[in-house]
Amino acid sequence: METVLVVLGVAAICGTALWLWHLARDSRQGRLMIVALWGVLLAMSLIAGEPWVLVMGGATVMMGLWVYATWRWW
Repeated sequence: METVLVVLGVAAICGTALWLWHLARDSRQGRLMIVALWGVLLAMSLIAGEPWVLVMGGATVMMGLWVYATWRWW
């Protein structure tokens, strides 16, 4: 059951973050707010404990891979 939670949670969090990122495409302040909210979610998952740490850890890795794949500035 934990696996299902992690898979669905990662997909929901990453999908929502990408959708919000698209909506804020012309707003630097909006994008900074999305990054700040990601940090808040990460901190809340560390406080909440076991399954949520896995969800946010997986989501952070997936978003890191997305950033690596789409923004190759190096």
